[in-house]
Amino acid sequence: LLQIMEEGELTDATGRKVSFKNAIVVMTSNVGGQIKGDGLGFQPSGNAEQCEGALRQLFQPEFLGRLDKIVAFRRLTDDALETIASKYLIQLHSRLEVIRVELRLPEQTASWLAKQCRAKDGARHLRRLVQERIEGPLAEFLLRSGKRSQKVEGFFVEDALAFRNG
Repeated sequence: LLQIMEEGELTDATGRKVSFKNAIVVMTSNVGGQIKGDGLGFQPSGNAEQCEGALRQLFQPEFLGRLDKIVAFRRLTDDALETIASKYLIQLHSRLEVIRVELRLPEQTASWLAKQCRAKDGARHLRRLVQERIEGPLAEFLLRSGKRSQKVEGFFVEDALAFRNG
């Protein structure tokens, strides 16, 4: 990392060099995540000093001095969670197209997923919800049905998604 930050290139064990001169390197950290409450990354902009203090406790000044920008992120809104859920559903549809399965889900599926995900848990938890609440049950349905190419319709039953041939 120091090579990239200092020289703009990286040399591997065999002597080959890779240029990072036109690259943007984004690093993330959970610094402050152990602090009670939302964690420093989720604090309003007025707590920038707290964020910087936590970073200075963990990282050397030489390292922090090489960073161009430090950005604290905001908590995901309900709309953002719904947009992310929609993205995951689009990806699922694309994967299903490859195996010739056409899936129709209720219009409110992305909203349903987003409501189950607390903003504090973030997009990773939302991805797990898609796997647990849609992909797993859908895989079981497809295995039971035994058909190769098919149309599948999702529907809600008692706040859970179920599937039938459509």
